[in-house]
Amino acid sequence: MNISKMTFAGALGFAIASSTCGTPIADAASCVVGLSFTPQSISASGTTINGTLTIADDVVSSPQKFVNLIGTGTAPVSNAIASYAPTPVTFAAAMGYSAQQNLTVTNTSSNPLYMSSLTLSDPSDFGIVNNGCPVTPNSLAASGSCTIALDFAPQSNETVAGSLMIADNTSSSPETVALSGATLTCPIGQPKGPTPPIVTPRLFFSGGDTQLTVTSVVPPDPNLIASNVTLLQVDSNGNNPVVLGQMYDDGTHGDAVAGDGQYTAQPTVNISSAGRIYLAVRTNYSGPPGCRQSNNNERPIDVTPPQSQFNRAQFDAENNALTAGEKFLQDDIAGGKSTAQAAQDLVNYMKANFPGVVSDAAVAGTLNDPTGVSVTFTSGRTGGFLLD
Repeated sequence: MNISKMTFAGALGFAIASSTCGTPIADAASCVVGLSFTPQSISASGTTINGTLTIADDVVSSPQKFVNLIGTGTAPVSNAIASYAPTPVTFAAAMGYSAQQNLTVTNTSSNPLYMSSLTLSDPSDFGIVNNGCPVTPNSLAASGSCTIALDFAPQSNETVAGSLMIADNTSSSPETVALSGATLTCPIGQPKGPTPPIVTPRLFFSGGDTQLTVTSVVPPDPNLIASNVTLLQVDSNGNNPVVLGQMYDDGTHGDAVAGDGQYTAQPTVNISSAGRIYLAVRTNYSGPPGCRQSNNNERPIDVTPPQSQFNRAQFDAENNALTAGEKFLQDDIAGGKSTAQAAQDLVNYMKANFPGVVSDAAVAGTLNDPTGVSVTFTSGRTGGFLLD
């Protein structure tokens, strides 16, 4: 058999590099044709370039030999250099939650950086949220940067190690970026809520603007951070909250000492007629990444406007008695007293320490399950304290 001609059809780039088929081929013998492929463009991942090699010989009905050719154009291995930050990429999340981190890829060379694929070693715990980097045939220009968003959603209560492999045109391809995920244990149960708000003044005239100073202590929690401490006005059942403003522990807005756990707000209220309003403190808590917990601890306290103008000295004395009683009650409970004992202690405290101001004090509810302490002043006005 004699081969007279070999030709290509289809895409450009295919050629004969060598051949031993230039002489007649004996029966049962063979020859070798070496082919080369020089792509004219870079294919996107998974895209192929098709061609056909046609062989003409002296066999009857020639030409009849067709060879299908498939080539893939990939980026040339150049001196592109990539850097990654941060390395390793660290995550922390609780089971049932996820945490996200961004990986920044920078082309630190003067050549284009071609990235053809991203592969995770552990796709069950780690994921690619968004690939903001160009994929072959597109490239990252010299000195350019892009971001790959990754997340960690742990499937077990263990620390997980993984990697992200990036196929590119660097000499060390595929590049490997280490991933580390810590599984957190969220706090169990509700954190301690804020203490009942202390309000100054406790009594004020109706029919005009009055600025209140309201304080509440948010107990520290080793796992949770108090955030968005909010002062509310609620109804007598602690419902239908209306936000009066944020409370602060930063030395502003009337707060005395920054960072001491005592939060303060100074809202201005206007009560059109005599009656009673209720204030409450709501604290939202945030924990470690992936742990979020909210505590709506609304604890009302009444503020009673007087029904008419009266002796200012008497008015101030009643205010001072209520403020002191509120502080005494909180200190008593913080010292370990039961609610029932603290209520009785407060009754005795109010009677003993404010002669001429307090005419009577009594436990509201039952002695074993008190709901508050009522106070009657010598002026005939009343006030009181609410208990949980």
